[in-house]
Amino acid sequence: MEINRLVMLSLIAGAAALAACRGATRADEPATAPAPAEPAPEKRESPPAAPSLKASDVWGDDYTKAWYQAKKLNRPVLLHFYSNGCPPCRQMERDVLNSTKVLRELQACCVPVKVNRDLDPVFAQRMGVTSIPCDVLVTMDRKIQTISLGYLSVDQYASLVTSVSTGKTTDVIEVSNK
Repeated sequence: MEINRLVMLSLIAGAAALAACRGATRADEPATAPAPAEPAPEKRESPPAAPSLKASDVWGDDYTKAWYQAKKLNRPVLLHFYSNGCPPCRQMERDVLNSTKVLRELQACCVPVKVNRDLDPVFAQRMGVTSIPCDVLVTMDRKIQTISLGYLSVDQYASLVTSVSTGKTTDVIEVSNK
């Protein structure tokens, strides 16, 4: 009998709690219409974030493949010559060439290729590379233009890429080795 009483009390307590949650009225109170619910604020979806660029998605290592891709895209090829034993080259690799700002500019303006001068000295010589780091632009009509010699900062390099790919500069930018 005691168990039946406990079950009954539990059911009554549960029903009372449920009624309170639903906003039920007591029997002696007049029923009121529920207040109209306020419309939920519109959720604005934020624009999807631009996927972060990785250097491996932007920089190539094969000039021939880059040339054919550049022809398809109607863009110049940008060759960045470096050497593993060159401190300014290593610093540019670490601080500049893989920065988001530079990667965005490269992806938008040209087909970039990194070339290790030590592994392909004949190609470097053919492109007119006399010191490193050095950047060479190969235009759609296959004209070769040295556009920078030495270390450049992120802002300098991004500006250089933008200006040469749009044909706004023909001057070689020389910056002292850092």
